[in-house]
Amino acid sequence: MKQQFLFLTVILSLLALSPLKAQITIESSDMPSENDIVPVSTGLNVDFIDFTETGENFIWDFSALMPVSQKVDTFMKVMDTPFWFYFFYFSNLAKPSPFAIPVPNLPITNVYEYYNKSGSKYEYTGYGSNLFGIPFPVLYTSPDIVYRFPMHYGNEDSCTSGLNAGIDNIGYMLVDRFRKNIVDGWGTLTTPYGTFDVLRIKSEVSEYDSIYVDSLNTGIPVNRNYTEYKWLAKNGKEPLLTISSSSFGVVVTYVDSLHLDPNGMNKKEYTPVKLYPNPSKGKITVFLNENLHAPFKWELRTLSGKKAGEGEIIRPVRSFALDFSGKSGTFLLIFKGKNFRIVKKVIINK
Repeated sequence: MKQQFLFLTVILSLLALSPLKAQITIESSDMPSENDIVPVSTGLNVDFIDFTETGENFIWDFSALMPVSQKVDTFMKVMDTPFWFYFFYFSNLAKPSPFAIPVPNLPITNVYEYYNKSGSKYEYTGYGSNLFGIPFPVLYTSPDIVYRFPMHYGNEDSCTSGLNAGIDNIGYMLVDRFRKNIVDGWGTLTTPYGTFDVLRIKSEVSEYDSIYVDSLNTGIPVNRNYTEYKWLAKNGKEPLLTISSSSFGVVVTYVDSLHLDPNGMNKKEYTPVKLYPNPSKGKITVFLNENLHAPFKWELRTLSGKKAGEGEIIRPVRSFALDFSGKSGTFLLIFKGKNFRIVKKVIINK
């Protein structure tokens, strides 16, 4: 009896000293919010990794990913977007998007994606754009429920979403989508950005898209089937890693430090200061090369040289926000430090 008690005591002591891994829970608070800025890189080097592998307390090592391009997801209030009137009843979050439709002679510009975040789900509600210069809001008749909360290992859910929209004498669009989600793993993920505790969610998506363009007098129907693998962390805002696999190939994106310009050039060599968005409606985020050090001053001037704003950055930062709301036109934003003077053109549209 004493031996059994001693054995049990030793086992419990070892367990107490051993680091125990436990799966995390993803909630609505871990999703993006207004003013969040998330640099996302597109990466290479997954050919040697079986990204479909998963399980409990699994270790995913994607540290060898190489970035080839980068975007910056900037989340904002719906009311601060040009298509707010169509979406503010159904959405509470938006972001500019590099969205493109692969149809010749179909100029689509000024695109914003819209989302609705609640305590129980995170939905994609649609997008707004200008098509041939005409506002073209596309609201999903049934939102695409990307995530449901709280999210645990083993959760399964599905949703059917879709939209249909058109502009007289220009064209028509229809989308029918079915999404099936399963949280099929938990553990540790490593990317060039760092190592994190994550949940892995797998989404099987079947989609039918149909686009009819009046000027071309033709319709383009497309059946798409693809699988999305996403790794989510606490307070991650967006998936730390997303791999989309279809018959057309594999696309890899991951949250990263800001170091590439949109053309894939090394940011340290490309430009010491990056402004986003530019053009803007007044609110601009300034990203600095690591070789630029505070303190320094900035000035906003008109093209005729009249001062329209000024300020000073005293503490070391890699990025900071400026608000020129109420101004309109083309300006020069000037940064003046001990060993540098940089001038950037800024376009502000009301």
